[in-house]
Amino acid sequence: MLLLTLTPPAFASPALAATGVPSLDFAEHMSSIEPAFAALEIERFLDLNPDHPLAESAREQLVSLYLAQKDWFKAQRQMQTLLAKAPAASKARWSLQLAHLQELKGWPDLARSEYERLATVPGVETPALRHLLGLEIRARHWDAAAQAAERLPSTPHSQALAVSLRAWRERPSLSAEHAQRLSTWLPGAGQIYAGDWGSGIASFTLNAAWVGLLSYAIADRDWLGGLLVANFGPRYYLGGIQNAGNLVDSKHSREDQTYIRSLEQEYADLFPLR
Repeated sequence: MLLLTLTPPAFASPALAATGVPSLDFAEHMSSIEPAFAALEIERFLDLNPDHPLAESAREQLVSLYLAQKDWFKAQRQMQTLLAKAPAASKARWSLQLAHLQELKGWPDLARSEYERLATVPGVETPALRHLLGLEIRARHWDAAAQAAERLPSTPHSQALAVSLRAWRERPSLSAEHAQRLSTWLPGAGQIYAGDWGSGIASFTLNAAWVGLLSYAIADRDWLGGLLVANFGPRYYLGGIQNAGNLVDSKHSREDQTYIRSLEQEYADLFPLR
């Protein structure tokens, strides 16, 4: 899946079982039963044995546990430690994992900037571009997503994805602004344009009733009643204009999510591994 509720990037859990270290063996046993307790046990081990030969694999296991619990900040702290201690050849890999963690935390601009940087680093260029592609697709930035697809190693599949993304961006679609203009001229027209006849009829009826009541109050010289009616009417009118635009935006969102799911199936090999 490509939505932000996705599982985090896959971390191969280090084989800590039967290590001969009781605390790590116990943590491995508890990881599927009580992951929070397992994480606590590994934290304790690392605090007492920061330079142990198994410290790196234990810390990677700890990252996996925190990611599974969606505890992004604790996972980031451990990743930063791994990055600081990693040999030069492994730093780019951990930088990429940290960038993806920023995306999971809801900071796509930071992730995008790091993906762009890593897309020029030998050894992680293609994975970084795949992450960038996934981010832009989830953000529904179709032009940027097509550019990311074009930067992938050129294959018929990657070229087809870029063409598909540009075609989706250029497809004829409803306009939220036009829906709002229609409802400005005639209440309910924008909702009907968006395909929601029920909302359109309801909006037209409410506004017609408001105009009718206001006209009656003025004709009857009921100035207090007219003032009360005049106070509530604009809310229905302006709310109907906003609702017309929201209906079109919601329609676009549903269409985009359906399209994204189709991309996940057809071009799964071009997206980041999950």
